[in-house]
Amino acid sequence: PIHAYLPIPPLTLIHAIVVSHNSLLITGYLTHNKGKLNLATSIFFNQLLLFGPLSVIAAMLGEPCPLLIAPEFIYIYAGVHIFNVLSGLGSALIGISQTGGAGFLLDTLFVAVDAFARVDGIAVLGVEVVRNHANPIVSGSPFAALLIGTGVGVGSLLMLGLISFESTEWNLRTPLWLKTPSLLVGPDYISSFLATLAYYVLTS
Repeated sequence: PIHAYLPIPPLTLIHAIVVSHNSLLITGYLTHNKGKLNLATSIFFNQLLLFGPLSVIAAMLGEPCPLLIAPEFIYIYAGVHIFNVLSGLGSALIGISQTGGAGFLLDTLFVAVDAFARVDGIAVLGVEVVRNHANPIVSGSPFAALLIGTGVGVGSLLMLGLISFESTEWNLRTPLWLKTPSLLVGPDYISSFLATLAYYVLTS
């Protein structure tokens, strides 16, 4: 796996900043910038983006829920998000991302880190989990490997629109990709599928 050749702790920290940054950007969009979420709700949304899709995939495969077996990642990602919110770093990064040259460099760095995390997740948490599944029908299924790998790669996009944050009373909604199926041929979905397909073929 790719992660065997890179220093994961620093990369995990940077990825936690990226996830926090994306959480703040998305919640601003979902609330139409009417106001910030309270800290507890913001932390919940951050963890939903991180663990929501993986938990659904784990349930599909009959595997343990990531929330139960990866507490250290909960601490790291939630801790970084809390720091970003309370220190103002999160707002500062959003401000930088909306500027010219500095914003371009920051976005490029964040996209690169996110892309690496997605590809590594596709391999380790997607295709290899299917290949090592206890049920031989699942472990030998190219369809299952491609479906799960793509789902891991797409990640938080599967959860967008699922919960309404416009008011203090949350509501479950139809995810955006079901309301607008054309999103399934968007760049994130296509790139995740192609990355999964490439990894599956090259390692078969």
